[in-house]
Amino acid sequence: MLLWQAQNYLLHLVSATSKHSVHSPFVFDFVTKVLPHCTTIQGDTIENLRKQLCNNTQVIELEDFGAGFAGDNIKKRTTTIKKIAQRASRNQKTGELLFRICNHYKPQNCLELGTNLGISALYQLSGLPPTAQFTTIEGSAQLADLAQRHFQSFNSLIKDSRFHGNDEREYGNDGIHLIINTFDKALQSLQNQNWDNVFLDGNHTYEATIRYFNLLIPNMNPNSIIIFDDIYWSKPMTNAWNQLINHPTVSVSIDLFHFGICFLKKEQAKEHFKLRF
Repeated sequence: MLLWQAQNYLLHLVSATSKHSVHSPFVFDFVTKVLPHCTTIQGDTIENLRKQLCNNTQVIELEDFGAGFAGDNIKKRTTTIKKIAQRASRNQKTGELLFRICNHYKPQNCLELGTNLGISALYQLSGLPPTAQFTTIEGSAQLADLAQRHFQSFNSLIKDSRFHGNDEREYGNDGIHLIINTFDKALQSLQNQNWDNVFLDGNHTYEATIRYFNLLIPNMNPNSIIIFDDIYWSKPMTNAWNQLINHPTVSVSIDLFHFGICFLKKEQAKEHFKLRF
């Protein structure tokens, strides 16, 4: 897997282009206004939390619903918050890209698959307009509890972030909703909800990625955005990405190596871009 990632990263460096090779006005707007990295106060604050978590040696037991999970065969593993944060938490550069996407396109109904410790959600939430609705799904109750605490502590960055629990093991209010369930079951329960922006960050397998996409597409709006994390996680994951960018509902797709972004903008001509980030 690491060899696959390394080989494709080198290929990406060679083949990726800059803004000077982009002729689409829509994509040029993305390249010039969304892609360039600049640090923010929000990003600095969230990065400080991530660094604290990377030094937290508290031991917790997790249910693992990630790659390899099948049906009711729930695996449990013991690990530390430090290891989780070091392996899976969003770094500031990619986190602030999520912030800029939310801040630029201003989606009103957002979905995240894979809350983890809540770092990616914090970046997105801090970039959304106050009227936006944000739903994030996490299979592990222990991780969801930790994420919920982080959301509560960041109410100066994200508006209306006062969470409460209920008997269904969900947290939320009118603006932010944290659901504890498997992705498949949660998506089935959200069939009547439409989405403007979706971030897929969990269960990086070919089968799961295609299945989630097919479950989501009927609920996407004409100008929706779907962001896939780790499109070069493995060869099957890359195959899933290559299949999805050819789907008839996807008009513009952007390969940033770490992220794959699909725009469902109907009036746009179908194009694929591989860009440096």
